[in-house]
Amino acid sequence: MMDSLINILNYPSQVAENTGQLYYLARLAPRLLPLSTNNRTFEQLKNSGNFRLIKNLNTSNKIMSYYEKFPLIRLLESVNETEFNEYKKVVAKIFDPAVFLKMEGINDKINRTTENPPLRVADNDLLQQLSVFAVYMHGTKKGITGAAEELKVAGADLLQYLQKEYYLENE
Repeated sequence: MMDSLINILNYPSQVAENTGQLYYLARLAPRLLPLSTNNRTFEQLKNSGNFRLIKNLNTSNKIMSYYEKFPLIRLLESVNETEFNEYKKVVAKIFDPAVFLKMEGINDKINRTTENPPLRVADNDLLQQLSVFAVYMHGTKKGITGAAEELKVAGADLLQYLQKEYYLENE
């Protein structure tokens, strides 16, 4: 979606005939669900000094290695939030909020408009500014996706290691 938004914004001749698509993409493309995690047990072990109870150094290293991947994701999510705040400032200048409201459906679903509603402002400088923030956010989201995929692989590896090392059953 972000690619499509950037492509339309970068070709001013396409903007007028694709405003409905722009409204839709401007609402949905920047959305990001933050990674939901629960690391209370790990933090308790680490902060209480009880992590030392894990005698197998390889096991504790693998667990630490897994949890060391989270700060990068959190950093990228924070960067994305900053970029998104700047993006919204430009969006507010370009798009009609009444059109955005009409697009809202049941359960927070955003529906495509069948119309080609006008933009509040079709200023090329503002459209390019929006495209720049979309490019930034697109890059950040790709970084988050890559880091999350690495975390997923590391989690599967850690789980497999723990099951083998400690004779745990698959659940």
